[in-house]
Amino acid sequence: SRPSMSIRFPGVPGVPRPNLALRLVPKVARLKSLFRLHGSSSKEVLKAGASVYLNFLSTTRTAGWEQAHGVRTQAHASSENLEFVKAAAERYLCFVKLSEQHCDIVPTRDIAVAWSADLLRPTAGAAVAESRKSESRGWFYHQQRQLLLNGAQFEPVRGRYKGLTLLNYLVGWTTVMCFIAFPPDKALAFGVVAFYLSTLREREKIGVRATPAISSFDRNGAGVVSAYERQAALETWVRALRHTAHMWDANQPTLGPYRVKYTNGSRLSRPQAAVADRRTAHLTEAIISQSAFVHRILSLGPDIIDDEWLDRAVERYYNFLGLAKAHPNAFLVPTLDIDLIWHVHMLSHRDYVDDTTQLLGRVLAHGAGADPAEDLLPAAFKRTQELWLDAYGLHMVEPAAPPPSSATRTTFGAASRSARRMQRGTHGGYASCGSRGFGGDIF
Repeated sequence: SRPSMSIRFPGVPGVPRPNLALRLVPKVARLKSLFRLHGSSSKEVLKAGASVYLNFLSTTRTAGWEQAHGVRTQAHASSENLEFVKAAAERYLCFVKLSEQHCDIVPTRDIAVAWSADLLRPTAGAAVAESRKSESRGWFYHQQRQLLLNGAQFEPVRGRYKGLTLLNYLVGWTTVMCFIAFPPDKALAFGVVAFYLSTLREREKIGVRATPAISSFDRNGAGVVSAYERQAALETWVRALRHTAHMWDANQPTLGPYRVKYTNGSRLSRPQAAVADRRTAHLTEAIISQSAFVHRILSLGPDIIDDEWLDRAVERYYNFLGLAKAHPNAFLVPTLDIDLIWHVHMLSHRDYVDDTTQLLGRVLAHGAGADPAEDLLPAAFKRTQELWLDAYGLHMVEPAAPPPSSATRTTFGAASRSARRMQRGTHGGYASCGSRGFGGDIF
């Protein structure tokens, strides 16, 4: 008889073929409904969520992240920076309390920063506002509209769609009157209907390309979001924003001013109604610890984080979920690209709770390295890479490639740029967080 032969994976010599059954794909049903991507895969939904999240990080850089990063790195550590972060945490807790009575209120940017940091603690009693009633006014609802309002990456385009004209309406009413006054035979009826349909004209539509993140605002499927559609989509939200400002300012000086100008050196008024308790301290730590992730993501920029990068990040997140199920007691630490998609999933809180409970049998814990457990991250990350290699036959972290020589720079320039994009997201260390398995919280 022929000797048995083990199948080897070609990517890494000596490593068995990866167990593709390990990868787990979440449904993200509520996020899919918000974006109205009902016929799309969860990958497209998570990529759309990543677009919203990246815009949020960019537009809130000076609304809490920069101040928190200064406290973390001690480069610009000052009482003003720490006070700003504490005030953002306290304003968010006041926002949560106010939202219990008014579900349609809109967060400011600093409140949204604290809200996101809170949602990234899914097993620490966080996400109070997101657990209420429904997710119709959840974090992603507001940030999708912020993207529509302030997004800087939109592409101006022209589209065409089948639209009704005045002639369409006249022919339609004529057809109805004919059926009422002079019952025609079937041939005449079909002829009139055919003529009516033939008069449908293609109309031009001018606006911005309807990316998956904002395609829900494209009413006629032309692939374009027009200025009118943008105004209609933002009208209710802007009205709620003004109403929130009115309610908030009516409680001054208890809550402090609602609107804040976020510039270097700007300050936040700490609400007098806030109570300095453990929630405030933990939330302040969460914002400070997450600022390291935000700083690294924003340093990559859109030249690195493109559609190809996000596509690969989502696939790797599926693998990460599979690894979490296969090793429920392991302290798993993700790379930066995986952590980005993990954040997107957690920011849709009810999706995350439902999906991880269904796929893993538990809510997957997420930590931000805010306590002495941060010392365990290097060893845990090394162990995560070993488990990844055993499970999938691939390196979790892309090996750093040497710079191309002058002889090959022209010929292989595009390929080397693509490789560098992958390395920038996975090489050079881990994200400053991890999962401890069964609900372990490293805060």
